[in-house]
Amino acid sequence: MSYEASLRQHYASVSERLRPVPRAHVLRRLPMVAAPVVSKPAPATEWRALAATVAAQHEITVDALLGRSRARNIVDARQEFYFRMVVERRLSMPNAARLLGRDHTTILYGLRKYLRRFPEKQAEYEAYLRSKEDATIARNERVVAMYRDGASLLEIIAECHISSAHIQPVIVAAGLPLRAPMRVQA
Repeated sequence: MSYEASLRQHYASVSERLRPVPRAHVLRRLPMVAAPVVSKPAPATEWRALAATVAAQHEITVDALLGRSRARNIVDARQEFYFRMVVERRLSMPNAARLLGRDHTTILYGLRKYLRRFPEKQAEYEAYLRSKEDATIARNERVVAMYRDGASLLEIIAECHISSAHIQPVIVAAGLPLRAPMRVQA
């Protein structure tokens, strides 16, 4: 595949992921509860303890696990570590990447490779994705309810843990008219 073809393919996949989610999907009826914050960074001791556990299971050092080596046994351990950070510790890929000094796509790639090696873990990963989706839907419903009730943008941001850039698409998907201004003034 040529470089241009791979860029076109990448652009198409990114465009597909960024398409707005259909309204019915965003506002699926669930009990109205505050969504848990899924991507709260783990305390340093927590993820370091996980790193030590995974390193010990694979009989390597924590430095090797967190390093840049491409040795097969170390890469396999690192991919398991990524999976466990995301699925067990509920870290978002960007937060996990920040902690490890990597890019979030590195975490994603490692996680996918781990799932290819261990297909039995796919159900656990899908359950994690469903819980994230349910939390997002519940959060979006809360945003819409607060917006309907006349809450300010800052109140919505503080209570729902959502950025101002993400509020407008949720409001538009709900079919509500926008109030001006729809961004927080610095």
